[in-house]
Amino acid sequence: TVLLDLPLSLALLRGVLVEVNGESHAIPTGAIRRILHASLGPGADGAVIEVEGESIPAAPLGTLLGQSADSPFGSDQTVMVLEARDGRMGIVVDAVLEEQELVFQELRGPLGDHVAIGGAGLPGNGDIVPIVDVQALHERSVAPAGGGSVTAVTRATGRVRPARVLVVEDSLVA
Repeated sequence: TVLLDLPLSLALLRGVLVEVNGESHAIPTGAIRRILHASLGPGADGAVIEVEGESIPAAPLGTLLGQSADSPFGSDQTVMVLEARDGRMGIVVDAVLEEQELVFQELRGPLGDHVAIGGAGLPGNGDIVPIVDVQALHERSVAPAGGGSVTAVTRATGRVRPARVLVVEDSLVA
C-alpha cells in the first residue's frame, strides 16, 4: 500500500503547454478562446490580429515575460487568443505542445514576485513549468505604462529581470 499525502495548497489545473524561446510555459485552458496561424498587423497601440472582424491587441509572449524583444510582425505565426476579465488579447508563441492536467502550486515569497507568472505546474513528464497569469498579462499588454507599444513585464522595482530561478522543495516528508 502506498500513501500519498499532498499539502492542501496543491491543486490540479488543466493547461496548454506552449514553447517560447526554447522554454515551456503553461496557459490555463479556461482562458484560451482560439489557437490559429495568422499574421499580425499594425494597430493604433501596437500589433493586432483580426479575428472574425474584431481587432485584438497581440504581442509575443516572450516579450511580455521580459525574455526577448522580438518584432511581433510576421507571417503565419502561432497566435493564441486569450480571454481575461477585461477583454481579449493575442499572444504569439513558438509552438503549441499539448494540453495536460498539471499539479499546480502557487508561488510565494520572492518566487511569487513575477507579475505575470501565477504559479508552477508539474506535467506528466516531471518538468516544472511556469503557469502564466492571463489577467496580469492582459493588464500589461493592453494598457502598457506610458502608452505606445507593449513593454516587457517588470518587477515591483521597475527593473527588467532577464534571469529566472525556480526553486522547488520536492521531498515527500512533511
